[in-house]
Amino acid sequence: MVYCSALNCQNATSGVYKNSTVTFYGFPLQNKPLLKQWIHNMGRDMGTPSKHQRLPFPPCTRPVKMETFRCF
Repeated sequence: MVYCSALNCQNATSGVYKNSTVTFYGFPLQNKPLLKQWIHNMGRDMGTPSKHQRLPFPPCTRPVKMETFRCF
């Protein structure tokens, strides 16, 4: 099961929190500088995400810069 890593997000791809209106994107685990930027932009203090942790899109109601998942 894939689950959401965003703060206060309970969306998932299956189970009780299944949400078919959200698309999940994996972290850029092979690109360390971009991974660090994604984690920083999330506003969370976390280590390296697992392959099961994802970020939802759309992550907010404002326009989003896809490469950073940062609302602007």
